[in-house]
Amino acid sequence: MSDSVEQLLLDKYKSEKEKGEYLFHRLCVSYAKVYMFRRSLLGRLIGHIERCIRYATFRASSKSELTQLYEAALLFQEERGIDFQAVLKEHDKYA
Repeated sequence: MSDSVEQLLLDKYKSEKEKGEYLFHRLCVSYAKVYMFRRSLLGRLIGHIERCIRYATFRASSKSELTQLYEAALLFQEERGIDFQAVLKEHDKYA
């Protein structure tokens, strides 16, 4: 009975570890997509328009969700030393 309990716990640990790795990979891919969009010409144009609107409405400190996601992606990349271009290339190979 002890072996079956240990095996059950080991299987549960492995499944939780795989789920954690999967979720981390999905987070990396999501942040990479936000980062690459914001670095594109259209993303930069949207950023400039957003900035103009913020200053025109006298709310210079408020940021859109896209800007907040971009800043979170930059922080995530800096903390973990991840190359978003490599993440997207790897993701495109399997997609």
